Amino acid sequence: MKKYAFLILLLSFFMLSFIYSIEYEVVKGDCLWNIAKQHYKNPFLWKKIYEVNKEKIKNPDLIYPGQKFVLPDLQEEIAEEKAELKEEQELEKTLSKETIEKIEAEKEELPSQFKREEVVSKLIEKFPKKIKFEEYKFDGEIINGKEKKFIYIDFDNVYIKAKNLTNINSGDILGVYHKGPSKYDINLMNVHNDETNLVGIAKIKEINENFITAEIIKTFSPIVIGDLIKYEKK
Repeated sequence: MKKYAFLILLLSFFMLSFIYSIEYEVVKGDCLWNIAKQHYKNPFLWKKIYEVNKEKIKNPDLIYPGQKFVLPDLQEEIAEEKAELKEEQELEKTLSKETIEKIEAEKEELPSQFKREEVVSKLIEKFPKKIKFEEYKFDGEIINGKEKKFIYIDFDNVYIKAKNLTNINSGDILGVYHKGPSKYDINLMNVHNDETNLVGIAKIKEINENFITAEIIKTFSPIVIGDLIKYEKK
């Protein structure tokens, strides 16, 4: 009986391991951003994959074809995010006009993630999402980053070589565009070579003699060195 009990316990353990995580084998062109986007429908969950596999993934920017690691089960976290969003939407429907005005006033005084997303949504409208390269005059390109990485995302700082440093100021908004296919985003792998896609929004922090320092405030796809930028006054 003890032998069977042990076997049942062992089998249960393997079944639970399978349910709560799966093993993933890296293929050519993979990055944690794309893997999270494919499996969780949210590329920003790449950090969760990295945290669970730190012993196997020494550098989150460097994964190799044939490498194997675990994809954690994040259904509970995703469900919680959806539940919170639904709760907020339901709350908005029941709020009185006075309460809404009060919340809006508080948002102006206390910056929050909600306010940030609202501001970013308005900024996105200022830049076309997809354009032909020859039809758009770009103002410079990303030449490096504060941290030496292959890809850059929200809150990273990048250095930009501008064509003209006159008439620009700290706080100006930049649209970041990627020209041609991108191996870091499955949705941009098969675009035309002369097509540029909006991959992020950045804000100028500092203007030096030879380059600009900007903070990425929103990414829609991984940003890389060589991506093009377009100015938008704040």
